[in-house]
Amino acid sequence: MKRSIFQTVVLGIFASFLIRSAAADTGIATAALNAPTVNIGGNSDFEWGPIVSQGDMSLQGASDVHYPQKFAGGTITATGGSAGNKQYCITDSPDNIETFCGLSPAPDYPHINFSDYRQLAQLEGNSCGGQPCLNPPNLSGINDPVCTVNGVPKVWFFDGSPSLGGQSYFCGVLVTLGSVKFTGGAGTITTLPPTDAWKQYQVGTLAGGPDTAASNEYPGDSGFHSSNSPVTLTNVAFQGYIYTTNGYDAKGNAVILGAVQFGAGASNTHGGAQIYFSSQTVFVEPPPGQVDQPIIFPNSGCYTTSVTVSIIDGTTGAAIYYTRDGLNPDPAQNPAALLYTGSFVLNTQTTVRAIAVKTGMTSSTTSSQSYTFTGCTPPPTITFTANPTSISLGGSSVLTWTTQNATSVSIDQGIGSVGTNGNKTVSPAVTTTYTLTATG
Repeated sequence: MKRSIFQTVVLGIFASFLIRSAAADTGIATAALNAPTVNIGGNSDFEWGPIVSQGDMSLQGASDVHYPQKFAGGTITATGGSAGNKQYCITDSPDNIETFCGLSPAPDYPHINFSDYRQLAQLEGNSCGGQPCLNPPNLSGINDPVCTVNGVPKVWFFDGSPSLGGQSYFCGVLVTLGSVKFTGGAGTITTLPPTDAWKQYQVGTLAGGPDTAASNEYPGDSGFHSSNSPVTLTNVAFQGYIYTTNGYDAKGNAVILGAVQFGAGASNTHGGAQIYFSSQTVFVEPPPGQVDQPIIFPNSGCYTTSVTVSIIDGTTGAAIYYTRDGLNPDPAQNPAALLYTGSFVLNTQTTVRAIAVKTGMTSSTTSSQSYTFTGCTPPPTITFTANPTSISLGGSSVLTWTTQNATSVSIDQGIGSVGTNGNKTVSPAVTTTYTLTATG
C-alpha cells in the first residue's frame, strides 16, 4: 500500500496537529476560553473562537475591543479602552449576535477524566521533553514540538501549579490540579484558521460598528466568510488543550494555539497574552452510572518490533476484560474473555478489544485497536527546512529536505518532482507556503 506524507515550510514553519482517539469517552472543547469567571486586561487578545464565562466577564483596557463572540452566565462589563464603560444585560441589551449574557446555563465545558489523563501520563514515561510526563521537574526552556506518543495525545500532567518561562514551546494536552502560568513563548507556527472562524466576526467589536475586512478581523481574514489564508504565530508557548483546575495566568505576549478551560478560580490574562482557538477532542467523564470506556495504548499501527500493550480505565474499582482475537470482550457474553491484570507483549497481527465492568453500573463502550508486524511498509519520513526562514524582497532562501522510505518526492509552487534528498534556492516575491509530498 502506498502512503503519502506531506510537510510544509513557509519561510516560517507550518504546523498542523491531528490526534486520533485511543477510545475512552470523548468531548469537544468549543471555546478558546471557558472559565467560571473571566477577567482580562492589557492588550490580551482572543481569536477564531468564542470566550465563555460561567459567571461574570470583565474586559479591561485595550482588551475590550479584541474579542469575537462572548457568552456569560452573568454580566459582561467593559472598562476603559475605546469601548468606554459598559455593562451588558444591565444598562445595555445583548445583541445576541456577538454578546450573549445572563445565560442560564452558560455553555458548558467538557468535564475531563483526570484519571484517564494521569494514567496516560504515566504510560508515556519520559516522552515529555525527555522528562516524565507525570510532573515534569524541569520547566525552564522546554522545547518539545512532538504532540503525540504512539498516536495518543502527549499528556503533561501536573499535581501542582507549573509556571512556564518565556523560552518554552510544547504541545499535546496539559492538565494541572493547581493553576498554570505562562510568561511568554518561543514557538513559531504557521497554520490555517478554523474554516468557520468568520462566524466570530459577524458584527463589530464591543466598540460598535459594522464588520469589515480590515478592522478588528483575525489575521489572515480577507473579508466575510473567508479563512483560507495561512497565519504565522510567534511567541507560541503551547499548542493543544489546557485544563487548569484553579486558575490560568498568561503574560508577556504568550500565545496559545488551541483551547483553555478550567474548573475553579478566576481566569486572568494580561500583558498581551493571546489565545488562537482550534477545536480539541478530549477525554471526559462517562455518562452518570456508566463505566468509563477503556483506553488501549498504544494506538493501532504497523510495528517493526514487538509492542507492549497496556489498558487503562478511569472508573475506580472497574474490572477490564479483553480479547486478542477481535471477539466480544464482554465476560457476560464471552466466557473466554480475559481479565486484564497488566501489560502484555504482542509480535503477531492482533486485534485487541476491551470493555470495563463494575457491579451496579452499566458496562463501558467497547474499545478496539489493531496491530500488524509483517506485510506493511513503514511510511515515508521527512525533514524539510528553509534557511533563512524569513527574507527581504529580492532575497533568497534554501529549501533543504531529506526523506526515508520514499519512492517519489515533489514540491509545489511550480517546483515539481525532486530527488528524495536535496536542496533548492527560492526567491518568492510574497510570503509563500512550500509543501513537500513524499510517497512510498
